[in-house]
Amino acid sequence: MLTYKVLAPLSQMQVIQSARRSDKKLLMAFFDLLEDDPFQLGQNEIFDAELERVYQQSKIGKHLVTHWVDHAAREIRVVNLEKTD
Repeated sequence: MLTYKVLAPLSQMQVIQSARRSDKKLLMAFFDLLEDDPFQLGQNEIFDAELERVYQQSKIGKHLVTHWVDHAAREIRVVNLEKTD
C-alpha cells in the first residue's frame, strides 16, 4: 500500500491552530482520510490559470480546504485553508 502525507504551509497550519476544538477534529479526520485514500474528489474542482492542475475543494466544518495530490511524490498539498463563517 502506498503511503501519502498531507503537507501544508505554516500559514495554513495557523488556521488549524486557531480553529475551535470540534473544527480541529474534523480537519484532522479529513486529512487522515485523504492520506488513506488520496484519490477522493472534493465537492468542487477548480483549475489553475494554465489549466494544468486540478485543485479539489472540500467544505469541512466551517473551513474550506483546497488541495491537490502529487502522486509522484505521494503528497497531498494543501494550498488554501480558510474559515468560511
